[in-house]
Amino acid sequence: LKYSMTGTGISIWWHILNYLAVIAPIAWIGMIALRRRFQAPRDAALSFYPLTWILALMPMIMLLYAWDGGFGVFARLLQYGTLLAIASAALLLALRPQALKAIALTTAICVACSIGLTMSLNVSASNNVTNDELAAMSWIRSERGCDAVLFTDFRIATTMGYQGCFAVVGPTAGNLSRQNMIDQISVLLYDGDPARLSTAIDRMGTTDKRQANTLLISRRFLNESIGFVLPDTRLKPMTPAQWEAYRAIPGWKLAYENGTSMVLVRQ
Repeated sequence: LKYSMTGTGISIWWHILNYLAVIAPIAWIGMIALRRRFQAPRDAALSFYPLTWILALMPMIMLLYAWDGGFGVFARLLQYGTLLAIASAALLLALRPQALKAIALTTAICVACSIGLTMSLNVSASNNVTNDELAAMSWIRSERGCDAVLFTDFRIATTMGYQGCFAVVGPTAGNLSRQNMIDQISVLLYDGDPARLSTAIDRMGTTDKRQANTLLISRRFLNESIGFVLPDTRLKPMTPAQWEAYRAIPGWKLAYENGTSMVLVRQ
């Protein structure tokens, strides 16, 4: 069940289902592995393999923590429910092959719930990047390289990370809080003031204190299904006035533009 836990108007039952999607598989594997209920070498291997598999997620979890702090880890761990369920189902089948029918029925119910939830919330493509955004990312990699410090949103930042470019900062509540800049979130996303915007971006930097020198701004930032995470966990899209502020930001120049995305670099 993959969807944003930060949206408004979501029933408490969907929150409970999302928690269980992660907690239940971890609890199942943990009870088997940590209590060491099986003594035979084969059973011991079966019980410890899934636990090791979960620990293998730690590098990704640490990247998410670096990007958006504890909230980033929390939000994305909820989306690992499917992977964790696969690991626990494999363990269950290895121990009890007759459970296949029950697992198939449970899977069918989860798929039906996921489809219904996605359609009801209209967020089926909320995390996808567009072709224009991909083209802008390709331009950045070829013309600026992965050493360029990019300022953009979490969707594009994640995609850049998959492509080996990790020097990315962005306007999320967790990121700004760690830099003592939470008061700047409105300047970065909503005020429409180019001068103040330039100052706010100058204050942002990577963990090794490098400033952003490239901006990738997309029209999709204005989409209500996208939005940015506010301190109260609500999602709120950027304003049209802020789009114009980025176009007019002092000290920066437009280096690339296509239908819905633009890349600005420091002059």
